[in-house]
Amino acid sequence: MNWEYDESGEFFGIMLDDAEYGEFISIARANQAINKLNRDDWEKCEAEYHRLFPNSTKQPDVYIMSVVW
Repeated sequence: MNWEYDESGEFFGIMLDDAEYGEFISIARANQAINKLNRDDWEKCEAEYHRLFPNSTKQPDVYIMSVVW
């Protein structure tokens, strides 16, 4: 399981895929990564999120992110 947390960007979740600088990711590739997500890992992620942020009104979800270093 690959847990990712970036304090400066406030990202909490499971990283499913990555891309090189300038690389394009198709929606099909993103969907394939989402379909491979282990349900048990997702439930653990949700539980950990709510444990760490008990007062948050946000819910974990699926995102496609782009980070520029």
